[in-house]
Amino acid sequence: MIVGDKREEQGTKPKPGKKTPSEDELRARRDDMAILLELEWVNIGWQLHRLRHSPKKLQSPENVRTALEPLRGKHGSDRITFLLRPTSIPAKSPDVRATKKALDAVRNRLPVLRATFEAQMKTFKELWSAYYETSETYRSYLMTEITRRVKNQLQLEEECSEQENLIKIFQNAPNANNQIANLQAHLDKCRELLRAENDGIDDLGKRMIAATRENRMFVRKKAKTSLETLREAKVELERELAEERRLDDRYQDQAAGFSRQSFLTFSILERGKHHPRHVANAWAGLPEMACKQSYSKCQRISFHGEPQRNFQIFELFDRAWANRDVRKPQDFGNLVMKKIRDLPKTREFYGTRVANYFREELLKKATMIRLATDAALQLKPRPHPQEVPYVATRKFLESISPKPTSALERVLFQKCNESSSIRGA
Repeated sequence: MIVGDKREEQGTKPKPGKKTPSEDELRARRDDMAILLELEWVNIGWQLHRLRHSPKKLQSPENVRTALEPLRGKHGSDRITFLLRPTSIPAKSPDVRATKKALDAVRNRLPVLRATFEAQMKTFKELWSAYYETSETYRSYLMTEITRRVKNQLQLEEECSEQENLIKIFQNAPNANNQIANLQAHLDKCRELLRAENDGIDDLGKRMIAATRENRMFVRKKAKTSLETLREAKVELERELAEERRLDDRYQDQAAGFSRQSFLTFSILERGKHHPRHVANAWAGLPEMACKQSYSKCQRISFHGEPQRNFQIFELFDRAWANRDVRKPQDFGNLVMKKIRDLPKTREFYGTRVANYFREELLKKATMIRLATDAALQLKPRPHPQEVPYVATRKFLESISPKPTSALERVLFQKCNESSSIRGA
């Protein structure tokens, strides 16, 4: 249990300090990052290895972004946006926190400013509508509409009178119940339409009475004042939105600079092992905390489950290459196969021993493994000896990956390969 938890149990309020991710948040971040790194280790592992061991004069935070460029666009790369951001500025942890605090303050004010602007816009639209309803154009419309409705009113009154007379005539006629019912229904409809016309004429009359010059001047004055208030609210909202964009860009750049420098320092000092899960432990707290602090906290949070298949395959290639006879590098493929055969034939699965399908599937791909190891050894120019297992694993994974079947898939696949070649160069 951490110290803060003990203080809470004892009833004392912990001292205020910088806000850092909770253990649950660190675990979620770290696990996502670990999956990404394990899947893509063959594409970035060698670059990260060089980062740890390159001469000081060649080390810079930008090298971190370059090394991680193959991760851009991969599933889970949204967890490391600060490390991949194209722009950055040097910053320390207090700088990042201060900018984030200012950014949060602006974002807290924005909902109130938006609500104020929207309320002012609604008020102005209402006043503008009222101003139009005092115009000569609107008065002309009212006169035309009143004339039309009065004409309808007279026609409906006449029609109602006719229906009433017909009903009186048929009331004295024998067997006229159906005709009377139809006439009564028509009369009711006419009366309903007449009431609607009367109501409409009354409403139009009220609007005509209200559309005076005096009211027009009053509404105009109110609309002018409302427009000024609306403009002020818009200016203030736009100013805060611009400030939010400025602070967000600054925060993103500061976070990128701090994160890359922190990981570079972490790598140079060779803290943790050169391993995806150790790197994920260091990254999980960025940018709220430095890699050293993040690594220390995440080391106490255990991983669940085995590493991703791609990394397990890399480890076999890496161990085989480490056990090679430097005089016989051509035996690389055979050494990999030996490592595969040395894997347990069964594994535990929910309390039961089952076949180790990972071992079985790799044994079936012996030819592809040997082709991949031979291709890695025959590259021109020849890769650095420590880079060979990365190259060989990458070639093997490419050989067993699903191949594109449509023209579009083939073109996009070629595009990805070209991009990878450019980044590798």
